[in-house]
Amino acid sequence: MLEAVSVLQSTPGAIPYAGGTDILVRMKQGIIAPQMLVDLKKVPEMQDVTPIGDYGIKIGAMTTLSELVENELIRQRSPALSQAAATMACEQVRNRGTLGGNLANASPSADTAPALIVLDTEIEYFSGEAMKKIPIADFFTGPGETVMKPGDLLVSITIPDIARKAHYIKQTLREAMDIAAVGVCLSMKIHGELSSRLVLGAVAPTPIRVPAAEALIDKGKIDEAAEEAARAAAPIDDVRSSAEYRRAVIAPLVKKAYQIVF
Repeated sequence: MLEAVSVLQSTPGAIPYAGGTDILVRMKQGIIAPQMLVDLKKVPEMQDVTPIGDYGIKIGAMTTLSELVENELIRQRSPALSQAAATMACEQVRNRGTLGGNLANASPSADTAPALIVLDTEIEYFSGEAMKKIPIADFFTGPGETVMKPGDLLVSITIPDIARKAHYIKQTLREAMDIAAVGVCLSMKIHGELSSRLVLGAVAPTPIRVPAAEALIDKGKIDEAAEEAARAAAPIDDVRSSAEYRRAVIAPLVKKAYQIVF
């Protein structure tokens, strides 16, 4: 890992290369022209999936989307993440695309992000000469932007050892292989006092938590919570959907996720 970071930091215009499902497309379109691609496929610290306690899990950034779907440990401990990954693209893309790439690309519609945010996940990345760890909710700063600077490297994500039931659901224009027009993920603690997490994707510059709606969900006021979630969104018009349509489907999706989780 240190060798990869050293190359990234010492070579202007060098960028990390994971699965290439986004970078190669952008290169072909002339959007980016990196001076060097630093291949991360054999960096050992970015490969493993390991358990933490009874419920937690640490996932290397180079874990493919297909592995998120198929890995038994992830399926058992973080089924919402497996479920979200299964909705993405086609099998060929999932075989190449990685969790780290999906997060570092920082698309507002990234399907893995809402599932990880509701699970109180932490991001671990190498910056400068030190490893840093931050809540994933603080990782995204805007469309295509994160807290990472050129030369930084996303290494792993850690889902804490707290049992949570979660479900991810998204609205798309096509039934398969489509990017989310709206994404909703809801989680609740399995043990102890109620503590919901509700995250919306594709309806703001970054995935957003809605604490006001979460408080209403904890009180069992799902109709009010769904409307609060819709009010919290800041959708835009684009090729996938109008802002009006996005806002209209948020409340029904929140209610559907609630029925599944609770």
